[in-house]
Amino acid sequence: MSWFFVNISNISNITLEDALSDDDPRDERLARVEIALLSIIFITAGILNFGLLLVLWKRRKQLSRMRVFVLHLCVADLVVTFFQVCPQLMWDITDRFVGPDVLCRAVKYLQWSGCLHLLI
Repeated sequence: MSWFFVNISNISNITLEDALSDDDPRDERLARVEIALLSIIFITAGILNFGLLLVLWKRRKQLSRMRVFVLHLCVADLVVTFFQVCPQLMWDITDRFVGPDVLCRAVKYLQWSGCLHLLI
């Protein structure tokens, strides 16, 4: 039962400015590995899913239920590739989000709706 109670005496006094400050240096080796992996995922997922989409489009007269399912899965993968992996890759490359508030909100909305699309 003690797992559910927090010992308030152990919580330090952190101000909002301390919590929002971004003065911690970035681990560049880790950032390079993350950028490399996201780049590989982005390029591979983009090329392979786009190629599969072209094959399914050429054979659209022979669409069975399974091919329709694969088509929808391919579109969902492309949504994740371009609206989740790509913005995260750009964010990791620049270390900060570069853009106006409207663009930030649009990217976050598209990331959320892409996750919602996968759940349906």
